[in-house]
Amino acid sequence: MGLLLAALKSRRPRIVRPMAFLLFLTLTAVAWPSSARAQSLRDKFCSSTWFAAERKQASSRQHTFQLLDGGFFSQGGNSYALAISHAEGDSSLLDFMVFAAPDQSFDFRLALTERIEILDTLEPGGLSDREDECLVGTREPYFKASIVDLVGDGKQEIVVDSNSVGACSSCLSEVRVYQIEKNSVTKVVDEVYSDIKFGKGQGLWLHSFRIVSDGRTKTFEKTFFGAKNPQSKPK
Repeated sequence: MGLLLAALKSRRPRIVRPMAFLLFLTLTAVAWPSSARAQSLRDKFCSSTWFAAERKQASSRQHTFQLLDGGFFSQGGNSYALAISHAEGDSSLLDFMVFAAPDQSFDFRLALTERIEILDTLEPGGLSDREDECLVGTREPYFKASIVDLVGDGKQEIVVDSNSVGACSSCLSEVRVYQIEKNSVTKVVDEVYSDIKFGKGQGLWLHSFRIVSDGRTKTFEKTFFGAKNPQSKPK
């Protein structure tokens, strides 16, 4: 009996290792297609006739047209794409745009556009330096667009941070939040801030200040979308 138990124990590692390896393969197989689909989605957008037509129309006005990297999502049977446009060589005034189309379709129509002023530093790698690219990323702290389920109800919000004055102790940035209701994109938050925190299911918290009538600076905090007490700020 002792020899039998010893033999069984000696085999256990040979059983555990294959199972762990199979689990790793399973997790990898689940994660990989998602990344591949995202890359395929970007490729389809950049090579689509819709994108070519929008870029051609913008170019006729001496403007750029670029999609925001990571600015694609689906909700309520529609697909959404975020884009920006600005005068060639000058990104200080951005036209932020949201396009919508029925799922599995490239019949994108403009659902929202808003002009946003940002600080154009004209630095290498800035928005004005990447006008020919199809996809453009964020330009923090001057411009950033995020797709986040702030409430945690499965519906995405679009959070746009912008800055037109620079970074200083008395400088304020701006935040705009857009929601999608019944296939309509609506701005529901438009605030200035000196500090901001938000996250999935954690709402949005901001700190700001204003100059009151007697010249004093009054600070204040605001919460949106069920954000917790500012003492435990969302990430």
